[in-house]
Amino acid sequence: MTDKIVEKVAVQSDESRNQGRRAFLKGSAAVAGGVLFTKAASAAEGAKYDPAKAVAPYAGKEEMTDVLDVQAARKSLGFGVRKYPYGMPSPYEKEVQRRTLEWLTPDSMASITMTPLQSLHGIITPNGLHFERFHGGVPTIDPDKHRLVIHGLVERPLIFTMDDLKRFPSISRIHFVECPANGAMEWKGGSVELCSVDTRYDVLCGIHGCAFI
Repeated sequence: MTDKIVEKVAVQSDESRNQGRRAFLKGSAAVAGGVLFTKAASAAEGAKYDPAKAVAPYAGKEEMTDVLDVQAARKSLGFGVRKYPYGMPSPYEKEVQRRTLEWLTPDSMASITMTPLQSLHGIITPNGLHFERFHGGVPTIDPDKHRLVIHGLVERPLIFTMDDLKRFPSISRIHFVECPANGAMEWKGGSVELCSVDTRYDVLCGIHGCAFI
C-alpha cells in the first residue's frame, strides 16, 4: 500500500514538473515575442519620427518671448491686502454663481438658489454657493440674540447661546447634505410640470450643498 502511494506521488510530481516547465516555456516565448514586437514598433515609430515636426507647435523665439515677457499685471501695483478683509472671488470667476428659476415661485422671497456644479472642482461646496431654500427671504440674525432650545420629550430642557455652543469641542467632518426642496423643481402649483432637458440640468445643480431655513 505504501509503495503504491509513493509511486502515485512520484507520478504527480513528474506531471507537475512537466506542467511547470511547459508554462515557463510558454511564458518565456510570450515575453520574447512582446519584446520583439515592442522593438519592431519602436523602430517603425523611429522611422516616422521627425524632430522638427515634434517641436513645431512650441518652436519660435517670438512665441516663447511673448510668454516669458513681463505681463501687464506685473508692471503696476495691484490692490492692497486690506481692501477685502473677508476675501472676494476673482473677477475671472464672475460666471460661477448660483442660479434661480423664475417660474418656480411668485417672487424671490420664497424661492431657491442652485449650486453651479458644472463650475466646481472636488466635493466641497464653498459657503457662497450652497443650495438655498427660503420661505420669507434671507434672514439677518444677530448672533448675540440667537438661542438654541432643546425641549419637549426631554428630562432636562436646555437653552444655549452662541457663546455656549462655541465652548464645545469643534469637529470637522465631510457630509453630503441634500435639501428636501431639491425635489420641488419638477412641481409648480401642486401639479407636475414637465421640464426640458436644460431645466433638468438646472435641477441637478441643487444637490451639492444645502442651507435650509
